[in-house]
Amino acid sequence: FVVHKQQLPTAISNSEAQEAINIAAETIGVTVDCDEFIHDVKKVTCLLIQEGNKLHFVHRAIQDFFSAQFIRLLQ
Repeated sequence: FVVHKQQLPTAISNSEAQEAINIAAETIGVTVDCDEFIHDVKKVTCLLIQEGNKLHFVHRAIQDFFSAQFIRLLQ
């Protein structure tokens, strides 16, 4: 959701991902280890792919779906 809201491209740097994770975590009031979260999303759920120094969502629909879920969580 944060990546979507900030109008970042679907390929983001690790620092952009960490910033988005921190904003989202702060918004819902949880503490997150950004490196562990990124690792889980890349290696466990396989929703992000690392190519060079960029993280890519495996499909735009993944980004849209989880953005909608985040908004639903806020209500």
